[in-house]
Amino acid sequence: TSTTHGNYGDISIATACIKYGAFDYVIKNDNALLNVRNKIMNIFKRFKLQKQLEQEKKMKWLIAGVITIITIFSFFADDLMI
Repeated sequence: TSTTHGNYGDISIATACIKYGAFDYVIKNDNALLNVRNKIMNIFKRFKLQKQLEQEKKMKWLIAGVITIITIFSFFADDLMI
């Protein structure tokens, strides 16, 4: 959620907006539309990066699991051979 304010910004309002879940605060001025566009693009970039980070974490856990299984198997491989 983003929000705008017409009095060239009030830091207490901006702080409250962020505190209650806004991603950012946009001050209405001559550049407001450009600022909104840029902030929306940054939000999408942030979500994309978060998704990539989550995928990397899952991959690390998968690799750690495979290494653990291989390690355990290697300890018992001699006992399993007939």
